[in-house]
Amino acid sequence: MGAVPLDEVRSGMVLEGDVVVVADARLLLAQGVTLTEAHLTLLRMWGVAEVEVCGVSRSEVLDRAARGLDADRRKALEAQVGELFRHAGQGHPAVDELMYLTLLRRLRREAGADGHPR
Repeated sequence: MGAVPLDEVRSGMVLEGDVVVVADARLLLAQGVTLTEAHLTLLRMWGVAEVEVCGVSRSEVLDRAARGLDADRRKALEAQVGELFRHAGQGHPAVDELMYLTLLRRLRREAGADGHPR
């Protein structure tokens, strides 16, 4: 599963996980909900940036984030992240999640998808 930016989420997609407001642990939408336009409006109102949806893999999310980058630049970013975590016990679920999130953020930043082009 992978987190998909809300602007790429469409009606009919199914939530892979709960959507919770972190500040007060408020459940907005539960896992398994088939999203409608009303749900998408609600998520936008609460400032939700991305959600996990069924049928979208992490590699697809990374591929979307890397759109516009050449293959060599993407490989360089992947190598940088690997180097950052070289002593952190790769293969552990928590470390793997941190590596994924770090690479995703760097790809988005490099591609200018986070509003901060380099």
